[in-house]
Amino acid sequence: MTKNQENKLTMYEAVQALLGVRAGKVAAKNQAEDELLNVLVPVASALLVHGGRQKQIDLREKANVSGSALRKMRDTELEGKIKAFSASIGQRESSVAGRVGARANLLELFDVADRTLTDELDRMMELLRGSQTQFYNEYFAARVIKDLGARHRAAPPASLLSEAVVVACVDTGGRRSPAVTGC
Repeated sequence: MTKNQENKLTMYEAVQALLGVRAGKVAAKNQAEDELLNVLVPVASALLVHGGRQKQIDLREKANVSGSALRKMRDTELEGKIKAFSASIGQRESSVAGRVGARANLLELFDVADRTLTDELDRMMELLRGSQTQFYNEYFAARVIKDLGARHRAAPPASLLSEAVVVACVDTGGRRSPAVTGC
């Protein structure tokens, strides 16, 4: 999985967590569950096919679940299935061809998840814009993709720079060196 995909996955998890936190009311819980299943069923189907093509029996077994079976599950059982899926997706494949196929499939799955969030869930949030303003704002804050892989070098403290100049001046015997400024 690339850094961008990991960042997107983190955003998906934040959205899922936000929906889970607010799902205490029966209507909100049912709506969140419907949205989750609308994403999970196509992903499970794609993983089932992928597991079959790649001869990954474990993945195929974990992905072999229907929407009606998911609806009948208790919340904790559904959460366990989601964690099992996550673990299956995270496993490395041994062959280059398998990795290439998995990457193509992963890109397709990210596209499905993006379309579901953008075309369905984002639009449904408009229903809550006026009546559930805080939840609406929290949802769109969770939808922001944070670049967690970026590394930035901090500028060295000014004290270290002045020490380097002093050392350089001493090394030149106290004479001004054209290569070192500040002597």
